[in-house]
Amino acid sequence: MNRPTGREGTYVSVPIGPSLHGLKATGVGMKLSVDPERCYGSGDCAYRAPSVFTVVDGFGAVIPGREDAGDDPKVREAVEGCPSQAITVTEERRAPTG
Repeated sequence: MNRPTGREGTYVSVPIGPSLHGLKATGVGMKLSVDPERCYGSGDCAYRAPSVFTVVDGFGAVIPGREDAGDDPKVREAVEGCPSQAITVTEERRAPTG
């Protein structure tokens, strides 16, 4: 998939992110983070999932307290659609309840 780099007429090839479907399992949560070194500030994440992502100083960021929203379908769309592939979703083991 080609995306503009910001320089008119110049495109770079950006790989589409891996599918997140099937990653959630019992006792496992999904933790989000945005790598500020990779993010170039497209704002796609905040557009696709505004309840989870925001833009701070021109770069995408996870809203404090929303780091565990990785199983939300809109978040999956934001992760897979991030043109700089700056959003990371990691599995986080949770203590059993009940």
